[in-house]
Parts: sequence; structure tokens; C-alpha cells
Amino acid sequence: MHCHIKHANVSYCTLNYLCCGSSVAVLGCSAQIVTLVKAKMSNYLVAFNEHKDIVQDMSYNVFGNRLATCSCDQTVKVFDRRADGQWTCTHTWKVHCGPVWKIDWAHPCYGQVLASCSFDRTVVIWEETVKKVNAGQNTEEKSWVKRASLVDSRCDVVDAKFSPSCFGLLLAAGARDGTVRIYEAVDLSNLAQWNLQHEIQASCHSLTCLAWCASENHRPMLAVGTDSVDPENPKLVLYTYKEDFNQVWDRVNCTVDPTHSVNDLKFAPSLGRTFHLLAVAGRTLQILSVHNAFTDRFDENSERESLSDIRVKLISEFSAGSVQFWRLSWNITGTMLSAIASDGVVYIYHYTSYDGKWQLATTVLPEGSLT
Repeated sequence: MHCHIKHANVSYCTLNYLCCGSSVAVLGCSAQIVTLVKAKMSNYLVAFNEHKDIVQDMSYNVFGNRLATCSCDQTVKVFDRRADGQWTCTHTWKVHCGPVWKIDWAHPCYGQVLASCSFDRTVVIWEETVKKVNAGQNTEEKSWVKRASLVDSRCDVVDAKFSPSCFGLLLAAGARDGTVRIYEAVDLSNLAQWNLQHEIQASCHSLTCLAWCASENHRPMLAVGTDSVDPENPKLVLYTYKEDFNQVWDRVNCTVDPTHSVNDLKFAPSLGRTFHLLAVAGRTLQILSVHNAFTDRFDENSERESLSDIRVKLISEFSAGSVQFWRLSWNITGTMLSAIASDGVVYIYHYTSYDGKWQLATTVLPEGSLT
């Protein structure tokens, strides 16, 4: 069972699954982080109160033993899980000159690397360094070093996400004006050098979030969400990389467009699916399938399929009444989806293989009780 708990009178703003180990979820609320740990027979809470302002985002590393958080207090904190299962804040540092909106880990094959984005219009790349303090005692001193500051945006950068490792060390940064910039690390041994590879001009405004498709067997795809009030502007935009002579990111003709503002987007882990699953959080929770009419395989020796062949279909849609869904998180198999609403209730949906439908598995009320 995946359970999420909320302290009374405090609204959550973010949600993240831990896909390995015993800790199953983390929630950010006010200036506090609350971790629910799933033991063999019971659940217990671990609360972190280090931040001095609203926690905007959090991110586990791949192994689930490190947690990075960012806040409106302009800082990033890294928590490490000790051998006894306890979490401790090992590093704290000021990263920006404004509220920090998002934080993301790069794949560990590139080292211990973080990206943060902020209201100050920048994206900053951080790398953890290890220095020998006493060779005789084999002691080490770790610190986080700023490697690069990406300053191309003319408005605040609201989201930044590293790509799946199979595409290299790429970083997508979404600005509030709708522009998405794709950066690539030129030299993996020197993360101070990042090239702006692509700048996807705004086909939407008031960008709120973005997400990479996690499949390594399909060509790169990005989903972008907005909260634009203009009915002419789409709330959901999909881009796919067309590696032809021009090498550009093209907009997909998306036949499904939410009528509400999009607060969060998450692609499910693919695990061999021939299509993608995309969850969209807003006034309702939508689960979409994204696939090609013929083939969606990424083959370097064959011609790329037409973008018009990509089809988007609404599979399921759920409502939480008058409240909105704010954050989403998939489990590691893409068969369970957790969504937190603005009233603090967590809704957990699962895929039922016997009838091929998504259903509500359970809800967790603000006081922590299951329904």
C-alpha cells in the first residue's frame, strides 16, 4: 500500500515516489518535508523542518538514498539516508537570488549532478565534489560546486528536467513565456560547458511544467503544460525530435487538449510498452496514451515517420470535486499513479489488468487515515 499523510491545516505543494527501498513517498508542505516510510507492518513519519519558506519541489536520486529539495527561501538542501534508515540533511546552500521552483537529479552515470531553476531567470548546474581530508584515516569532505549558470531566458524559468540517460546529458528548461530550451553538456568531464542545442519557440504561453518521455526505444519527446487563460492557447503541447537534415523539435498535432490549467505532467516508465502513458494534473486528472498509428520505434537507419501519425487518446479521467490536482507520481512499473489534490487528500489509482481500466485504489485523508 502506498500511503501519504498530511499535517492538519497545511497544504501540500509537491509529491514524489521513492521507487525502491522502504520509503514510498515524500510530500512538501509549507516549510516542512514529511516522509512516510513503509515498514513491514506499519507506517511512520519522518519530518524535516530545515527550510524557512515554502518547499516548491523535491527529487529523489535513482537509488532512492538521496533527496534534494528546493524552496522559496532560495536554498537547496540534500538529505542522505544513513545505514540505519535515518535521513539527515548533509548539505545546504543558497542557489539563486529568488524562489527556487524546481530541482532535478541527473542520471548517476554522469556523477552527482543537480539542476535548479528559479524566478531569477537562471538555471544552475551543480556537481558534488569529493576531497580527501586525511589520507591516513581515509576521510572525505564533500561539497557542491556551481559548474554552470544558464542565463538565456528573459523571464523566470519554471521547470528544468534532465533527459533520460540514453539521449546523453541533456537538460530541458521551460520559461514562463512558453519557450523551451534544450542544453547539452559538451564535455562530460567538464560540466562548465553547456551548449544551447535547440530553442523551441513558444507555441503556448504561461508555461507551468514539462516532462521527458522516459522510453529509450522511441525518439525523444517532450510534453509541456500551461495555465494560460487564453482559449486560443493550448493547455498541453507535445514536441518530438525529428532527426533529419534540419534536426528540429516539431510540435505534434495533439487531438486531446485539457480545458483546464495544467499543474503537472508525468510520463510513466515504459517497460516495453508500444505506446506512452502521460498523466496530466489540473482540475481533473487525465491519463493519456500517446502512440503511433504504425510504429513508434526510433530506428536510425529508417526514415522518420510523419508526425501526423502520432495519436493521443484519452484513456481515463478522474475528478476530485471542486479541488485541483497539483502533483503526480508514477510507481516504477507505470501501473500505479499517485495524485495529490489541493485539499491535502492523496488519490491512488491503479491499472486493473483483468478489465484493462484505471480505477481508484484508495485515498488518504489529511489526518492520515485510509478510505
